[in-house]
Amino acid sequence: EAAGILKFRRRKEKTERKLEAMQSNLTRLHDLIAEIRRNLKPLGRQAEVARSAQEIGAVARHAKAQLLSVQVRNSKEKLEVASKSENERKAESSFAQQQLASARTAIAQIESELSSDELDQARSKLFRFEAIEQKLRNLKNLADQRVSLLADKQSESSVFEIEALETELSSATDSLRAIELEIEASAKKLAGFEQARQLAAEAMNLFDADAIRQRSERESRARERNQATGDVSLQEARIESIAQARLKLQDSISQAESRVTELTKKQSTMTTEGLSTSDDALRKGYELAQLAESEARKLVDESRQQLHSAERERDALAARHAALGLTLDQSDGGGEALRAKLQGLKGLLAKSVSIEKGFEKAIAVALGALSDAIVVDTKAQAIEAIRFLKAQDLGRAEFLITSSEVETGKLAQRAGLVNASTLVSAPKSVLSLLEHFYVATNLDDAERALEIDPEITVITKDGDMVSEHSVRGGGTKVASKLELSAERDFAAKGLSKFESEIQNLANKLSDAEAGSVIATAAVKTSLSELQEHDALLAASAERAGRLIAQLDSGRAEIARFEAEIELQDKLALTANQELEGLTKKVADLPEQSSVEVSIEARLELSKNLDSARQQELEARIQAGTLAERSSAASKQLAVLKGRLAEAVSAKLAANDASLARESQLASAKDVLSKLPQVMTLTQALSSKLRVELLDLEAKRSQRSERLVQLRSQGIELEARFTSLNSSVHEVEMQNYELRLTLQNLKERVESELSMSIEELLEENADVDQPVEELQKLLRQAEAKLAQLGAFNPLALEEFSALEERHKYLSDQLADLTAARADLTGIIGDLDGKMQHIFASAFEDTKKEFEKVFPLLFPGGAGSLSLTDPDNLLATGLEVSVKPAGKRIERMSLLSGGERSLAAVALLISIFKARPSPFYVLDEVEAALDDSNLGRLLNVIKSLRDSSQLIVVTHQKRTMEIADALYGVSMRQDGITQVVGQRVELAS
Repeated sequence: EAAGILKFRRRKEKTERKLEAMQSNLTRLHDLIAEIRRNLKPLGRQAEVARSAQEIGAVARHAKAQLLSVQVRNSKEKLEVASKSENERKAESSFAQQQLASARTAIAQIESELSSDELDQARSKLFRFEAIEQKLRNLKNLADQRVSLLADKQSESSVFEIEALETELSSATDSLRAIELEIEASAKKLAGFEQARQLAAEAMNLFDADAIRQRSERESRARERNQATGDVSLQEARIESIAQARLKLQDSISQAESRVTELTKKQSTMTTEGLSTSDDALRKGYELAQLAESEARKLVDESRQQLHSAERERDALAARHAALGLTLDQSDGGGEALRAKLQGLKGLLAKSVSIEKGFEKAIAVALGALSDAIVVDTKAQAIEAIRFLKAQDLGRAEFLITSSEVETGKLAQRAGLVNASTLVSAPKSVLSLLEHFYVATNLDDAERALEIDPEITVITKDGDMVSEHSVRGGGTKVASKLELSAERDFAAKGLSKFESEIQNLANKLSDAEAGSVIATAAVKTSLSELQEHDALLAASAERAGRLIAQLDSGRAEIARFEAEIELQDKLALTANQELEGLTKKVADLPEQSSVEVSIEARLELSKNLDSARQQELEARIQAGTLAERSSAASKQLAVLKGRLAEAVSAKLAANDASLARESQLASAKDVLSKLPQVMTLTQALSSKLRVELLDLEAKRSQRSERLVQLRSQGIELEARFTSLNSSVHEVEMQNYELRLTLQNLKERVESELSMSIEELLEENADVDQPVEELQKLLRQAEAKLAQLGAFNPLALEEFSALEERHKYLSDQLADLTAARADLTGIIGDLDGKMQHIFASAFEDTKKEFEKVFPLLFPGGAGSLSLTDPDNLLATGLEVSVKPAGKRIERMSLLSGGERSLAAVALLISIFKARPSPFYVLDEVEAALDDSNLGRLLNVIKSLRDSSQLIVVTHQKRTMEIADALYGVSMRQDGITQVVGQRVELAS
């Protein structure tokens, strides 16, 4: 603290605490990095497998994308061609349908034209004109008759006219009756013809209805057959697809079984050739190595502790040996004689005597004053030594004249006690002195021995002497030189023994440390072997696990394929049953045949209908003619009846009738004059109507022929339309299958590639490889992917993250290591600085102490030394003082006042070496006498020039040198108060 290194020491301690805290972090960081490094290798292998799987998956995906793009493109092209063919066939079918519709429209139009009454109206008109023509002829005849009658028989009598009229009336009545009979016959004939025409029309309608029904049934059967045939085709395609899928599954099962067989062989090979999965031997070896290392470390610790204990005991024994040596070397007469190296002096008797351990006090009591004697060869030499001591006034001494030969006594025991001479190795004269003494353990044993043999003198180990006539002993006794020498010799032997033991312990520690190093190396080797075995086991387990996973995957795949085969077999069985049902249904369907429409039969029916219509028409014309004739006959009969009535009236009024005759004659002549023109016109119109009727009949015949032709074309067009419709249905089914295939491909693209068909075609627009080659590439990639077995798809990301964490932690470790190196450097700098400061402070303090100590101890000398100069930061301070007239150097051997004064000298030396603004001294002079106090006050006065001193004291002389005094006083009220007074002002 006085050297000023406390702050540096605190900084060092703070830095060391940081280092200790950093060490734990470094240990944890090392462990964490080691753990991460251990995990990196297997994770790296997993990442490599995942990377391979990713690459193979990319190849498989690329091949699958190309294959699907080619399949999609081919399907689209096929669909486009099929759609084009479908459109063409639909166009042809539509055109055929239009032609068929046109033919049917034309047939319907012709049939409507044939069923129209235009021809009948023309015939009726012709019949009416012929009737009019007949009426005109009858009228002309009547007019001729009337003119002739009126002109020739104007003068005849009315009787003759009445008779003629009656005759004519009878003839007209007969003619009318004949016409009515003909009308009845014609009506019956017309009814027959109408019935025949109705039957022919019904037959024609039935024939057409049957043809339409047959055509409808044929179309329905054709549609049903086409539907059933399409279902059969679809079912056959489905069965074929199931069969192909089953074959693929069989191939997949074969491949999977081959893979499983190969993996089983690999597994058996790995089982027979692989490492033993048991690591008990290595683990036991590692545990034994750890136990050996622990025992070695324990042995090292024990050896080190034993060595340190032995060294401490040696140091204590060495200190005792040195102290005993100092005690033995203290100045007295014998010592001065020995230092004078007088002739014949062999040294202290204690050095010539060797005593068994524990009997030093007893032997010293037995020898008495001779214990401190000096051995000489002759009496003259002893007397000469005494003369020397007297001449030099150096004190007194006792000399023992004896030879230098050393031997051990051999007297027997008495009263159960050993003779003292048997316990020492000494000159013969010493043994002769000791033969009179027997040694007991304690006073009780001595008393018992004296009771047995009162003539002996007994000495105890505690230094008591008992005889029949005297007893000497008691408490503390100043050790004799013999005891001290024996004790020093024992200490020397102990030192020698300890040196040997320390050497043995050092060798043992070295051997233990070497054994610990070997054990640590063995532990590391065992741990390395165990870790290597664990790594090999882990790798083997990983390979075995991969093989097991691949085997399980292969077996599961086989089971899945077998389940799929069973499912496909069930589907195939169901499909075959459905196909049998559909085939049976198709077989049960009536054979598709063309519509059995006999054109000849229809022509015959048409001819029969036309003939019936013609006969009906002719019958109607005849009936009309007969009706006209009947009407004309009825009119003629009415005319005749009128004429007869007129004749009768004329007979009654002949005179009045002449004017009427003339008028009638004029009318008749007038009619006769106009009738030729009317008849000519009527004949012309009748001729025109006949021409028109012939034209209409020709057109009707042409329409009938056209109808037959159109019906024949309609049948052909209907057959062609049916064929085209069937082909359109087939093309539609093909298009449906292609669209279904394209939809399945689209779903596969979206589910397996996660992209649309447009994106797929855009990315693989330039693919021109064959489908077989792409399928081969895909199978190879899938086989490679299957060989990899189960893998961790996240291994790449995990490995990357772990690698980044390892790099980050390694960087952190490097930073911590650098920081530790920096802190270690700082500690080194602090150590260097503290050593420099401490060395400088020590030298200054040492110089000041050498100056201050003589001031406090006149004639004395003091010095400071370091207990470990090579380690200034851990060294102790040894204060050596030697007051005047004393040979003592250790402060522990000084009196209390001297020790206090020496300590004050050390403090003042520190004060002078490293001055401070003020000092506080608390009763440092309390144990000093006046002379020492005066010297101390002089030294304190030397400090007041540079520092202020606060001294707590009870010494008056100390107060006298103070500048100010402060104290505590009791007032009259019992309350204490602080009193201060400057001494100079007071004086």
